[in-house]
Amino acid sequence: MKEGIVLNNKEIKIKTIDINEYSKIIQENNILNLPIYMDSTAIKFYDNLEIIKILKGENIVALYAYPLFINGEEKWVKRKYRFLPYSSPIFIADLNKIRRKKICYEIYKYIFQKYEVVYIPLSPDFEEITSIQALGAIVEARSTNVIDNKLLLKNLDTKLRNHINHASKTIKIVINRDAQNFNFNIAIKGKDDEKEKRKLMAINLINENKGIVINAYEEDKNIAGAIVIYDNKYAYLLHTWQNESTIRGCIPLIIYNAINWCFDNLHIKYFDFEGSVIQSIDDFFSTFNTKSLLYPYIHFAKTKKNYEDILSRSINIPGRKIK
Repeated sequence: MKEGIVLNNKEIKIKTIDINEYSKIIQENNILNLPIYMDSTAIKFYDNLEIIKILKGENIVALYAYPLFINGEEKWVKRKYRFLPYSSPIFIADLNKIRRKKICYEIYKYIFQKYEVVYIPLSPDFEEITSIQALGAIVEARSTNVIDNKLLLKNLDTKLRNHINHASKTIKIVINRDAQNFNFNIAIKGKDDEKEKRKLMAINLINENKGIVINAYEEDKNIAGAIVIYDNKYAYLLHTWQNESTIRGCIPLIIYNAINWCFDNLHIKYFDFEGSVIQSIDDFFSTFNTKSLLYPYIHFAKTKKNYEDILSRSINIPGRKIK
């Protein structure tokens, strides 16, 4: 594949780099406000990963890190495990929208030519969607639930408010960066390899001050908890757990305190619940009086068989399946 391409009569190059060079670029360019899904601490836990730098002349204008999935003899751009919520390019150079669109067009042309399938969620902040559609990809609109300010109990759903008040009578909430008592075995579902890597990623982000642990105690016994990770704009509800015998309202109380702590202590714009496309979970999140943010989910394949495969993955989701 030709590595150099022409954009407005000036050469644009796309080159693969390893995570060490990526980290060096971030440091040398003093990029302080990386989204969490482009943080080197987090992305290194993907089994397979490609990182590209996009250059205009000798200047780096954008970076992109995306997970790879080995499907038989094919390589797909797809998450094997759901480590991080999104995967989008970041721009280092200050470019206007038309230039960003053209660069994104070339980025995804490179990816679509190189890989058999692309099935990946982009950030709600990604605005260059038409550059992907122009290449023949299907872009599904999904939504995530977000909060954009501190919560007031009086503004919440009546049932939720009652649950929080009930739990707060006997439960003590402690927020810190100590994951020692967090029950990852309950919080993370999946295979052992997935559980271990998602656990290590969470602990690493917490240790780098990019995450917090919210613990719930009843009579000095840790009965439930949550982990929230964050960057300069978003905080994400990553994991939650609770004992089977936990009293009513414990998880809502944890989430309520997590949201308000984030807006009190961080300079974020949104607390992101991350979805969900499963209706019952979406209904629960909605009781917090959330707002919906749309985000694009790319569906691209070179063959009809693979297209049908990835489209069926989006259709056959529990609580969403067409009967």
